[in-house]
Amino acid sequence: MAETACPCCHGENLKKIFSIRNAPSQSVVTMKSYQDAISIPRRDISLALCSDCGFIFNRDFDQTIDFYTKGYEDQQGFSATFSNFFTSITQRFIDKYEVKNKDILEIGCGKGDFLQLICKLGNNRGIGIDPAYIPGRTSPYTNLKFFKEFYDEKHGDLPNDVITCRHTLEHIPRTHELLSTIRKSIGNKENVILFFEVPSIIRILHVQAFWDIFYEHCSYFSPGSLARLFRMNNFEILDMYLEYDNQYLFIEARPVNIKSEKIHPLEESIQELQNYVDDFVVKINDQLGSWRKNLQAMKDKGQKV
Repeated sequence: MAETACPCCHGENLKKIFSIRNAPSQSVVTMKSYQDAISIPRRDISLALCSDCGFIFNRDFDQTIDFYTKGYEDQQGFSATFSNFFTSITQRFIDKYEVKNKDILEIGCGKGDFLQLICKLGNNRGIGIDPAYIPGRTSPYTNLKFFKEFYDEKHGDLPNDVITCRHTLEHIPRTHELLSTIRKSIGNKENVILFFEVPSIIRILHVQAFWDIFYEHCSYFSPGSLARLFRMNNFEILDMYLEYDNQYLFIEARPVNIKSEKIHPLEESIQELQNYVDDFVVKINDQLGSWRKNLQAMKDKGQKV
């Protein structure tokens, strides 16, 4: 059943912007046979824009599918280019906030490679939470502990000088619920730093990157919508920035007792985002229409693609 309210602000002023019919529901699971691969369930993607907070999400997302416990493969660290990039990002974060000899809690830690990196670089202690965690995928390191499960309120008692969540929030349909749970777990502590990373919807809109719209990603953030979500849950934005050719959006924040009014310069207005969306809709329909025409012509001629 389609969502009728925004998962971030609960507003009901939603606008349909883009659809993909019969899309594979999984694209980063390692399949063991051809038959398993073609048997993956298919679902519709229906992106909607919340005109109240600017959040874009798949309102037809099926939350009953098991995405993460059957061979989910998300590691990027085998790429030397990516590894060098993220080492520099991590070192910069450590230096900025003196993240040394601290307790790091990572929500959605994957196979644990980033958690191990930030612990090694800062001599920190790490706890990773992820149902897709696989022991033995990182080299042994004594200051790490993992929980092969989903994050919830019971993890609030774990030590957490830094709470990090990289490329996980875009997989979460109940975005406000997650941030609210994290804020409750922090309680009255004032010195906790949050370090989140998500794909940027702005780049997807600007270059019509339809290949970056896929089923596992049910939530799509711009700087403005991400910052609004954090402020709604009593976090103050310390910094925001785009990296890796503007593909990735980073946010750094801290808990506050009353709603912050601090706006980061990177944030776009809802009207600006609406303009980006309108431009995307026109260009993507032209682009995909042209490709359908070309592919059909090749098929009619018996050509291979």
